[in-house]
Amino acid sequence: MEFRTPTKKRRHSSPLPSIDRYSAKRRRLSGITPEAPNSFRQDNPSAKSRAVGCSDRFISLRPEVSIPLFISPRTERYTQFFGLKGRNVLSFEKKSSGEHENAPFRSLSSHAEAISVGTLAIPATSAFANLVNTRQAVLALDGSGISQDIFAHPLTWSYKNVLAVACEIDLYYQDLTTRAVSRLGSLSGPYGDYRAVEWADRHEENTLAAGTTSGLVELWKLGGKDPVRRWSTDNSTGSVGGMAWNGHVVAVGTRDGSVTLYDTRTPGPAGIVHAHKTKVHGVKWSMDWNYLATSDDSGEVCIWDYRKGRGLFAGKSLGRMKHDGPVKAIAWCPWDADILTTGSMYPEGAIKTWSIKSVAASIVPNSVPKRTINLDTSVTSVHWSSHCKELLSTHGRSWRPSDRPSTGTRPPKPIPVISPLSNSLTVFRFPSYGRLVSVKSHGNPIGTSVVSPDGTSVFTVCPKEENMKLWKVWSAAPKKEKEKTMYSQSMIR
Repeated sequence: MEFRTPTKKRRHSSPLPSIDRYSAKRRRLSGITPEAPNSFRQDNPSAKSRAVGCSDRFISLRPEVSIPLFISPRTERYTQFFGLKGRNVLSFEKKSSGEHENAPFRSLSSHAEAISVGTLAIPATSAFANLVNTRQAVLALDGSGISQDIFAHPLTWSYKNVLAVACEIDLYYQDLTTRAVSRLGSLSGPYGDYRAVEWADRHEENTLAAGTTSGLVELWKLGGKDPVRRWSTDNSTGSVGGMAWNGHVVAVGTRDGSVTLYDTRTPGPAGIVHAHKTKVHGVKWSMDWNYLATSDDSGEVCIWDYRKGRGLFAGKSLGRMKHDGPVKAIAWCPWDADILTTGSMYPEGAIKTWSIKSVAASIVPNSVPKRTINLDTSVTSVHWSSHCKELLSTHGRSWRPSDRPSTGTRPPKPIPVISPLSNSLTVFRFPSYGRLVSVKSHGNPIGTSVVSPDGTSVFTVCPKEENMKLWKVWSAAPKKEKEKTMYSQSMIR
């Protein structure tokens, strides 16, 4: 038996080419960084002088010079389409390059801030576009004899662009179109002074309601020498608070907390609502004339459904809201009938927005507001813009919380300070309620303000200075021309 030494079988050489030293497999196995190809070395002279770093057997060393994106025809087409040729894919530094500026996805390689943060477009109707540049009043008028009470309503602006002012026992009006000033009439008898005036709407054209400190309410017509009607109430009611018109009916708030409805077609009161326990400062009808909002000195705000006549006269309110300070400022939103805004004075100084549906459906005595803006500044009036989603407010004195500990049941009194909101006219954006602009319109607290018929300008009143100032706040949107169609152009001859 013959024994043979085992030998290895001869391996046939593979017909495939050997592993190239620059292939990915070679780099993955050896971990040695290859040199760049000659073509790449010629285009990039810096590749010759790159430093050779340390590499591991399983982790290859990344070359310091990146291979460009356009090494293959397909990649070159992609880089041209996305506008990335000759630059990094994502750059966090702004680089100016005139190459491929018109590529459809050029912004993808822009600076990160330019992609994420856009320029805020300010509409021409906004208060930011009108008040920021000027910050000055358009017109200033003297009002000697205006009531010094911060809760008075001595100024009103009619839909015919006529301004009426109550100065002690005299009533004056000015047609802002012609700038002519005239004396409407004066108060005769032991009725005190005029404290509140309010123009009627189109149902009672050129009619002015004037309330006195004794509770007397008079109706005046432009061009008349005597009042058309007088409604005298019990002397116990005291001074007239806010007033508001709804067609032929005017609602008047008084010192004893009641709200009296007067109809111009009847000699006596049409109804009395015993709504509040303290002085009524604010009275405002909704834009659709269905609801009446009233506010008093204790910070209570009530809503009444005018469609339920008996319920209104009986004193059953639709809902109640609460502030921690006197409320005079009331405003209904013109583009959302569900929104009501109120502002309080010292010691709260806040603006609250309410939902009428939520207030009506609430089972608790005092509803919860949708939004509260704590300002620590007296809010004397609020107005919603009819041209854009912005809210305007006027203010008086400011304060800050006291550092002293509370003694007993009463908290320590706030400390008076001067803030950017003091005696200012301020505009907030909706729905974020961020402050757009604040303009210090007077050197002393603003008593009240009225909006022009076109909703673009605001008159502010400062009782202590006895003057009034006109401010251009908003702008009306340009009217769009109707497109001419074949139907509009066709005519039957």
